[in-house]
Amino acid sequence: LPKKTGGFGTTTTKTKTKKKTSTPTYTLNKGPSIQSYLNPNLFTNPSTLQTIKDRIRNGDICVIRNAFIPELAEAMYTELDTTDTWSLNEDYFE
Repeated sequence: LPKKTGGFGTTTTKTKTKKKTSTPTYTLNKGPSIQSYLNPNLFTNPSTLQTIKDRIRNGDICVIRNAFIPELAEAMYTELDTTDTWSLNEDYFE
């Protein structure tokens, strides 16, 4: 995982026209632990896991791409896309 530099940038907000609502598209039924929803491919490479551990221990930013199982990731995307109660920060690393 390449190290990113910088910090929080300016916030880019979505255009807000009207309050959006959504209906949940996914039921959390794999148990109470977040580990049940992590992509199992994350655990196949010990080097990747060590890099994640080291970054977290050092207080560095740690982006884990495809961290969740696809069903949950798609449901989270849909939920975030169908609401306007959050702001998009596209300048995170700048």
